[in-house]
Amino acid sequence: MKDAHFRSRRTLARAVMQHFSSEYTSVQLTQMDEMIAEADRWEAAKGVDANGRKIELTDVKWEQVAKTHAHELYQLIYRSMSADGTHATLDALQRFLVVDAAGEIKALKVAPDTDGLLEVVTAATLIFVWAAAPFAEINQLTAAVDKIQAAIQEFATLPGAFDAKASPPAVSR
Repeated sequence: MKDAHFRSRRTLARAVMQHFSSEYTSVQLTQMDEMIAEADRWEAAKGVDANGRKIELTDVKWEQVAKTHAHELYQLIYRSMSADGTHATLDALQRFLVVDAAGEIKALKVAPDTDGLLEVVTAATLIFVWAAAPFAEINQLTAAVDKIQAAIQEFATLPGAFDAKASPPAVSR
């Protein structure tokens, strides 16, 4: 997680400095230089791998985390959400179109509407709770694991919560 933190900050600082530096004060640019240097120091401290190659900072691969630690999260939530955002499909595109009875495209939805809002809020809440479970498990936060399990069980009783067949992952210890 720390690798992803430093990599993200360094990437953003470099992009801002390269493309938008005229919009920032010298103090802000100095702070961005320090963010880059801090990430570089963190990366340098990682050393080299068994083949002598520099170990680079990596992003958290949320798809891999979900597949490994929360299969239900991956299958029920990640796949559908990523279809809208990064892996677009025709099904995903249809959610952004207004089509009449004859199948003619009449408009493009350019802002959220209330259609499906409950499902989106429910999914976002569930994603947060489900993502917290593997984080707590990986970091051996036993008390947090128990609280997360209780939150998952409570969530399942709320009106409009996902079907019980889409049960959240059990957190192993």
